Amino acid sequence: MTFRAYVADHLGTDDAVLSVDETGFVKKGRSSAGVQRQYPGTAGRIENSRVGVFLALATSRGRALIDRWLYLPEHSWCNDLERRHAAGIPEEVQFTTKPRLAAEMIEAALDAGITASWVTGDEAYGQDPAPADCSGGTRHRLRAGRRLFRPGPDQPGPHLSPR
Repeated sequence: MTFRAYVADHLGTDDAVLSVDETGFVKKGRSSAGVQRQYPGTAGRIENSRVGVFLALATSRGRALIDRWLYLPEHSWCNDLERRHAAGIPEEVQFTTKPRLAAEMIEAALDAGITASWVTGDEAYGQDPAPADCSGGTRHRLRAGRRLFRPGPDQPGPHLSPR
């Protein structure tokens, strides 16, 4: 049994919410995968850091972090083959935006049997269609103040409603 399936069995309820967020980790040096000068909110200033994208499940029965991916910046990492090789990043790993990483995690959670009434995330995820495109019938409420209602198989197109 996978961890996601275990969580679905033990925490799954009709009121489940998936939550996507990113956080930065201050990291000195240049050789750790994903490190670059950027603004991690945890430091409050521009620092050498890495960014991770995380997916959590919250229900009335509990909460759990169910997935995570390290974000690899496009120009400073994904396009630098020598640097990638030195850090042990496989060739098949390509640049992926943070919203696309979120979408892949949401898809994996839904494929593992996790059901959620809502998916939440901040405006970085609300401005990109990738997380919304992956969720089937899940409703999204994003801090950007918009709701996206994904139709069922017998209904036309997604409907974006105002706040």
